[in-house]
Amino acid sequence: MSLIEICSWLGKGGMEKATVQEILASSQQDSVATRNIMAKVVSGDYKPRKSWMPKDVGFGLDMARQMEVPMPFVGLAYQMFAIAQATGQDGYEATGIACNVYDVINGKTPKSS
Repeated sequence: MSLIEICSWLGKGGMEKATVQEILASSQQDSVATRNIMAKVVSGDYKPRKSWMPKDVGFGLDMARQMEVPMPFVGLAYQMFAIAQATGQDGYEATGIACNVYDVINGKTPKSS
């Protein structure tokens, strides 16, 4: 989600997602995971699938709450998945959900709609 948020922020300032991808690829943040996520972000090619993330994240939050472990960022991720469900953007893998939710909250039409 942080990569999508950064792309949204920099895009608002006029930077293309492909440029962000190039910058990340030549930084210390480069990894196989970052490259895979950024490839999906740039192409907008999100795999349609039933997302189990809200359920799984909810289970994790319930367990953390029982153990009295604060998890504010996981809580935020759970809320993002709730936005996806409420706006019909939850039928994709996690990167597609994140990209579409950021489009929704920024007043843009999601690519996969």
